[in-house]
Amino acid sequence: MVLEAMEEHNIRFIAVLDDDRRVIGITGQKTLMEFMAEYFPREVFTQDPTGVTMSQKKEGA
Repeated sequence: MVLEAMEEHNIRFIAVLDDDRRVIGITGQKTLMEFMAEYFPREVFTQDPTGVTMSQKKEGA
């Protein structure tokens, strides 16, 4: 995934390319995370920071 590669290589911004591989913009980690949280909130908010999916069962009694 793009965010994992960016973190692994300490890259904060990346170029956005069109189908002809021409640069059409630049985006960063923060913008990508905001996009994911807006369009995929359930997936973002139910993930453990380590990448392990959280249990769907409630804890406690």
